[in-house]
Amino acid sequence: MFTRSKITLVLVLCVCLAFSQFEVKNYFSLTGKKDVPVNVLMQDPSGFLWFGTNSGVYKFDGKSAIQVGAEYTVLKQPITALSFGEDQTIWIGTKSGKVYRIFKNKLDSIKFEQANEEKITGLCLIRSKLWISTYGNGIFAYDQKKLIHYTTEKGLSDNVIYSIASDKANKLWCGTDGGITEITDDAKEPVFSIISNKNGLADNIVRDISFEQNRLLVSMQDSGLCYYNLSKKRVEKNMFSSGWTNGAIINAGNIGTNKLVIATEKNGLLLFDKGRLFVYGYANYLQTPAVSQILVDREKQVWIASQKGISRFSEKRYSFINSNKVKMNDNILALAIDNNNGIWIGSSTGISVIVSDQDGNVVVNQLPGLNKSTISCATTAPDGNIWFGTYGKGVLLLNTTTKKSTHLNFNNAELENGNISNIYFADKNTVFISTLGNGLIKAKVQLEGPTPGFSVQKIYTEDEGLGSKYVYAAITDTLSRIYVATDGGGFQTLENGKFIDLTKRYKLNSNTIFSLCRDAYNNIWASSNADGILKYDGKKITAIGLVDGMREAEPQQIIAANNILYAFNSKGIDKINCLGNSITYFDVFDGDLEPNLNAVFSNGNKIYSGTNNGLLIYRTNIEKTDSIKPLVLIKSIRVNYTPFQFDSLFEFKYNQNNFEFSFAGIWLKNPDKLVFRYRLYGYDKDWQYSDEGKTVAYNNLDVGNYTFGIQVKNEEEIWSDPTSYSFIIKTPIWKHWWFW
Repeated sequence: MFTRSKITLVLVLCVCLAFSQFEVKNYFSLTGKKDVPVNVLMQDPSGFLWFGTNSGVYKFDGKSAIQVGAEYTVLKQPITALSFGEDQTIWIGTKSGKVYRIFKNKLDSIKFEQANEEKITGLCLIRSKLWISTYGNGIFAYDQKKLIHYTTEKGLSDNVIYSIASDKANKLWCGTDGGITEITDDAKEPVFSIISNKNGLADNIVRDISFEQNRLLVSMQDSGLCYYNLSKKRVEKNMFSSGWTNGAIINAGNIGTNKLVIATEKNGLLLFDKGRLFVYGYANYLQTPAVSQILVDREKQVWIASQKGISRFSEKRYSFINSNKVKMNDNILALAIDNNNGIWIGSSTGISVIVSDQDGNVVVNQLPGLNKSTISCATTAPDGNIWFGTYGKGVLLLNTTTKKSTHLNFNNAELENGNISNIYFADKNTVFISTLGNGLIKAKVQLEGPTPGFSVQKIYTEDEGLGSKYVYAAITDTLSRIYVATDGGGFQTLENGKFIDLTKRYKLNSNTIFSLCRDAYNNIWASSNADGILKYDGKKITAIGLVDGMREAEPQQIIAANNILYAFNSKGIDKINCLGNSITYFDVFDGDLEPNLNAVFSNGNKIYSGTNNGLLIYRTNIEKTDSIKPLVLIKSIRVNYTPFQFDSLFEFKYNQNNFEFSFAGIWLKNPDKLVFRYRLYGYDKDWQYSDEGKTVAYNNLDVGNYTFGIQVKNEEEIWSDPTSYSFIIKTPIWKHWWFW
């Protein structure tokens, strides 16, 4: 029954597909001009991203940027350092060595007793004292009254300071040309401690320092990275400290467990993830040979400042592999994954495999000799090999080890047209092959041994009670009962040798079932043409459709993972809880998305979906970054159409009863997908919803107590902490009982 073809595929390298790759978005025109150099990036406590350019300071909310202090000519110069006070003070350091402060929209500056002309490299607030580091003139401490200057003569390791940061104990740490200086400011005079190569530091030129739990992450000029244990007070070397060949490091940051991102001067952005190093060349991704700084924001995204502007590198819950990234056919009709995590895809042009090379780059290799075959479906057999269904040419077996292909031969009675729609292994020896026109084929297979065996045991058609010989899919439950999805014959199950028409038994409207899957609770799920998603628990069928919150009535792909049923559709992914049937959503933002029938596969914590826009990879597990809350703020309040300063509870007169609240959400990862809910307690009975930040008005309010509350949620369905403003509208004097 087997015919062997002389088709082989040689892979130079096939490693585990980590796909720990960044999605990159460039913002090169945020200032209104293209390619404006950015020197420094910071994120304020409200979540806004701030960046200093060669011509001023800008504030970015994820969508657009505004220039801060645009009315002050003195700020239109190269900005090199930023910091933020708890009282909403903005501190600004410049390349010319000046330090400015903006407080309540007013600008002033720090006066240096002796002129400082060295670049300001860092600003750090500890308690009420501002520390100012310079490139060549040591460090200054400013406490609103006086400015004190510290250099090597007073204990600093070097006067060239690259960066400064404070720890939880309010100690200041300085990365310098002479190692690390620790400054303790608890006594009358600061105490200086130096950590250098005498203490085990691999390189005295320390470009940056940041904190990771109880360790100091140290970025060095020529020796990579190392950690300094704050509690044990010793240098902990890691793999980067010896044999470092990737050039000078600007700075680095932690974006997850065992996951670091590293900015080098000229050798690109490096992602170190689970022992593997991925390289992102600046020229390829940023169109520039060098960068100024990276910043890891509160959402664990990486922002890069360069001579072109700013860029965002982020790891989304999903990613696409398509012709925009590699050379491939975007219309994926089938897919499966082998034991080495190679992803095999089928299209109208044959079969390809997606792997990653030694640098973590995606590589697509076409299987030669099959470019005239249109692949319709695929599945991974129990032995790890891939079975492909075709349109008109039956079933093709691919040995993923030898890369040799084999065609299954059927006689004319068994397979008249060769159109295969689905292949399902019930166990290691039983396979069900769904066809379009030949019914459902049950076959026995012998996968082990030098000569595999294949024999058709039964062909189910209308003669055996099947509703239609056009079958889209078949699966079994844990009791080995067979369920069949047909075109025109509805939803069927085979029990005791007889087909039962579940469509008629439960009086369904659907005569066509597109796809089937089984969840962890032995529920059978089906996608139908007229009833939405069907859930069959063996006793009853529950229909979940548009009226229940589904966004598409006929999703082409459904698959269960953990306790969630995922329905892939043109709008994204609808997620149904397998127990309670509640529905949540995940939107996919990368253009057109049309999932192809049954081209979906689950492996580990990822679901792979074949679409007409390439391969969609969706992560199902929950990571720490998924639970980060967005931020929401009340931007302004107007009372009787006049701006009002709102920083405390306030009592208003009876005729001060017209209010406008302007609010916004901050979520730099996906700012366009925020959903707001707001409510004026004392007036609104329920939450009001909006998909954008806006201004809401409440006019002619009665006397009483009110609280305006606002929340926002992100694409992960995570709500922010609420923000509110409470106020009282007082009763006029003549309405008090005692007035009369």
